Amino acid sequence: MSVRGSWFFIMRLLSFALLVAPLLAATLPASVHSSALPESPVATTTDTVLVFPFENTSKRPEYNWIGESFSEMLSELLDLGADVVSIRPDERNLAYEREGLPVAAILTRATSIKIGERAGADLVIAGTYRVDGTEKGKETVTVAARLIDIREGRVVGRELNRGGKLSDLQEIQGEMAYEIMKQRNPSLPFSKDDLIGSATKVPVDAFADFMKAVTTADRKNKALFLSRAIETYSKERKDQGQYTQAIFELGRLSFLDGNWQDAVKTLQLVDSRYPRATEAAFYVGVSQANLKQNDQALKTFTDLVPRMPLYEVYNNAGVVYVRAGRYDDANIYLKPAAEAATRDLDTQFNYGYSLYLKGDFGAAADQLQKAIRRKAADGEPVRLSAMDGEAYYLLWKACERTGRSAEAAEALDQAKRHLPSFAQWETKKSIPELSRLKTRFSRAALIRLKRDRDAATAVPSATGSAEASIAANDSLVRAREFYQAGRDREALDELGRVLQSNPDNAEAHLLRGRAFERMGDYDRSIEALKAATFWDPRSVAGYVLLGRIYVFRNDCASAQAAVRKALQLDPSQSDVQALKRTIDGKCGSQ
Repeated sequence: MSVRGSWFFIMRLLSFALLVAPLLAATLPASVHSSALPESPVATTTDTVLVFPFENTSKRPEYNWIGESFSEMLSELLDLGADVVSIRPDERNLAYEREGLPVAAILTRATSIKIGERAGADLVIAGTYRVDGTEKGKETVTVAARLIDIREGRVVGRELNRGGKLSDLQEIQGEMAYEIMKQRNPSLPFSKDDLIGSATKVPVDAFADFMKAVTTADRKNKALFLSRAIETYSKERKDQGQYTQAIFELGRLSFLDGNWQDAVKTLQLVDSRYPRATEAAFYVGVSQANLKQNDQALKTFTDLVPRMPLYEVYNNAGVVYVRAGRYDDANIYLKPAAEAATRDLDTQFNYGYSLYLKGDFGAAADQLQKAIRRKAADGEPVRLSAMDGEAYYLLWKACERTGRSAEAAEALDQAKRHLPSFAQWETKKSIPELSRLKTRFSRAALIRLKRDRDAATAVPSATGSAEASIAANDSLVRAREFYQAGRDREALDELGRVLQSNPDNAEAHLLRGRAFERMGDYDRSIEALKAATFWDPRSVAGYVLLGRIYVFRNDCASAQAAVRKALQLDPSQSDVQALKRTIDGKCGSQ
């Protein structure tokens, strides 16, 4: 957590001491051996930087790919320094989506700052470029960039200007990255030539084709550019491995097009050290399951769970076990997935379906109730689908088996209405395979998980204890995993360890609030959420959850105060609007 002044931090810490005092009495976690840490200390503050695509001022659309290449290359190079953590382009795109902006939008300075804040950046880099010359191989490029501290809304240092042959673009980007890093830390542990070497490791033509693939919307051209980039790399860098980044994107493209065989073949080539290797494994597992390669899919997903502990991965591991007829094994994964993803109807259904197939009809009936769409947007009727019909059909059968005749009759009526294949199932006396794979996962959740793990292994700053910092980050990562798995008590134990050394960690307080809320301990949940919003006054999620608890407890005044705060921070967020409608309906409009 970045702190804007030692005095401010100390005063807030002292004023909050009574609230966190019980946590400070917790036992310290086992320390990390100092021998595992690098020898050289870091003398500067670590900031998070977001690089926007540079704007093409030459008005020549054939060179639009260059703008995104600056975002891609500078992000990668700046990550090599110890005092900067880059927000990757895929993370940036999530912030664009949350603001309702197209990825290719040209932003004003004010909007850039807003996107930077959304993405959790301290610094943003924006720039322009112009391409001159029409003779192939002799084009030149002129670049200007500026570093902006969004915490203070000011340009840092001088404007950076570079120019040269377009064929030397990567070298120019390496020089620019070095200049940015040198401005922040004059004692860099590597030279300009080292950074330029990293920038130019991919051949020029391969890099250009890759960036063209990234920026084109046409699927056929995207595949063509990627294939050409991979081929060019392999020809020009025979002894330097493969172009893993391009291989991943080509495999992902096959996956998105439903070409499961090609997706498996390509994505299995992705190097396990590549930062997106876990994503590649997820796509491989889904493809194998769709190809009915159950044994392979089972190994892929069970191996993936500890590396990518998202509910979608747990769900898919459970689904493959269901398809193998191993229902006890399936429920080991489906139960925590259903507990973690209470609003995901597919995950709720899969757990109920597995219980039904196992013959545990009472538990299946209770679970299948959670798999049916019960709520709709305000003022709209609930619109049930054939998938709801499937849940009603199983619910009917489960209730019949357990003598719950009234529930069975209601479920039968709904199944007849919403299941088009009802008569066919009854005639054949057979239910087809119904389990539901998750073909997508929450990128936001995966990015948070990766950043937590990166933070846990990063070199800590010279201010504070290195061992305590690593141990706290380890505990936070484990707490996230336990919470995702529905193991709230263990998550709370880990969060206590985090807060023992970092009582100002707003994220840990927020996660405590969520865990206590799920356990039904609303008093302690409110206490934790107040702590979260104290340390992070911009925590929309904290105010929304506080508002939900207050309205549940009929404390309208407190609920209205919470939603006012959330509306001030982000009035467009769907959760905020939903909370406002709930409070208005129960307490009256403000």
